[in-house]
Amino acid sequence: MPFRLWLACTSALVLGAGIAVRHWGGGLQSLRFAAVAVAALGLCIGVGLLRGERLARASGIAGALYGALVGLAYWLRHGAPLDTVVMVSAVTLLLSLVLPGFHPRRAVPNEEAPPPRGGRSRWAFGALVALVALFGLHGWEEMEARTHAPAGGPRVPWHDFASGLERARREGKLVLVDFYADWCAPCRMMDRQTFRDLGVVQRLSQDLVPVRVDAEDATPRGGVSGTELADRYQVLGYPTLMLLDGDGRIVARHSGFLTARQLLSWIERELQARVAAAG
Repeated sequence: MPFRLWLACTSALVLGAGIAVRHWGGGLQSLRFAAVAVAALGLCIGVGLLRGERLARASGIAGALYGALVGLAYWLRHGAPLDTVVMVSAVTLLLSLVLPGFHPRRAVPNEEAPPPRGGRSRWAFGALVALVALFGLHGWEEMEARTHAPAGGPRVPWHDFASGLERARREGKLVLVDFYADWCAPCRMMDRQTFRDLGVVQRLSQDLVPVRVDAEDATPRGGVSGTELADRYQVLGYPTLMLLDGDGRIVARHSGFLTARQLLSWIERELQARVAAAG
């Protein structure tokens, strides 16, 4: 197998797996659909490249451009190892496919060209890519519909970080910090559903001090900005929830979407563990 072909196939598989892992970590069912779709698409492109499919090469170029932009954006913001893998794999795949000299099958001098193959494999590959694209699109549309669904009910009385920490010290409570970003769909989902649940609102209002931090806001609030807090607590994805004591030390943390029931169970479990450790 030519090295360029091996490199392109491997990069396609790694790129698909890397982006799929990031989607899967969101916790939403629709994002898990998208993760499966991206992983399957990377597999399709890799197999298609091995078979010399032109559609695979075109899909690989488009997917590499997307992966490079996604990986670069996250890498500039967080610099996480996974984002580095995504970005490097995307760039490698793109260079492998666009630079001259990419030959899915090595030609032998003075050898007669093989007879043209039937179109079944191309049709099968195209149909699989179309199904994967529709599968991912369905998941995205579902996520958008749920994200923008109307929601009402009680609201959590959020504090900024400085005032929340001060109140926690004064009242001897833990702080629940919600690190979010404006563009984050799971964050909006939690805001419109989880944090509107009556049980969640009551628990956060009575037993904890709820704090929200826009992790990409560089404006100082109470002497500290969201970007500074995200760097201090090594927030690598959104939403990230943390329980802190009054001195700002981490008691527990969770990354990803949580339903109201899951959030309450997580809080109860961590509080019980804290009591057991203290007693």
